[in-house]
Amino acid sequence: MNLEDLNPQKDAGFIIGRVLDLGNLKEWRAINDLYALDKITKTIENKVKDYL
Repeated sequence: MNLEDLNPQKDAGFIIGRVLDLGNLKEWRAINDLYALDKITKTIENKVKDYL
């Protein structure tokens, strides 16, 4: 996936998921600034469901 093609709102789930999987503290802070905590929490809950 090309980074220029990502839309921060449309692709929020993908972006948050990738940061959760591969990101560092700086990237975590970036998604925390960009997205509401509720959006991040829902993404985490959905990722956990995928593993169960």
